[in-house]
Amino acid sequence: MSSCSTLTSLDISEEATQITLGKTGKRVVRADGRVIPFRDNSFDAVVSFEVFEHIENVEVYLAEVFRVLDEGGAFIVSTPNVETYPMAGLNPYHIKEYTISEVKELLTDVGLTYKTFYAQTPNNKLVEKLQNSSLLQLIMKMKRKVGIHGDILPSFFQKKMHTAIAGGKLEKFNPNDFTYEENQYEGAELVYIATKGLQTR
Repeated sequence: MSSCSTLTSLDISEEATQITLGKTGKRVVRADGRVIPFRDNSFDAVVSFEVFEHIENVEVYLAEVFRVLDEGGAFIVSTPNVETYPMAGLNPYHIKEYTISEVKELLTDVGLTYKTFYAQTPNNKLVEKLQNSSLLQLIMKMKRKVGIHGDILPSFFQKKMHTAIAGGKLEKFNPNDFTYEENQYEGAELVYIATKGLQTR
């Protein structure tokens, strides 16, 4: 298993940067991913989970990723597959949800070399039930229709509702709750791998 000697986290949210700093103790920077405050070729890898669908001008973001990646560096990005995502079109915080072909095109248009993708599939039955809940999908549709953003219920009751829907208590998701299968087109959440140049470190 490979490791890194340095780790830098970047988020536009002050609250998120403080949470990350408390958990990792590593370098945490508050900034917009479309204006990354680092020099060209600064990083061996850039990891971006569940960000892609939340931002406007994603091409500008990808150009910045390309700029700060060193030659041969890897870009790992996850985002829902709009064609199979159970909540497609329902999340009010999603600017755009992408097809597989759209993501590939965006990556290559900016100069990255697309490598492959993996389907992120829940193997925890509680997570799977929560993600595929028709009740939650109905609530999301209602919220979107009336223009409500964020949770309707206080945090305590929100957790109680999720526990009731899942049939058990879910504190936090963790990597062991999911498996990853290469080129599985039916996956609702996909993780794409691209590089700057043809080779990776």
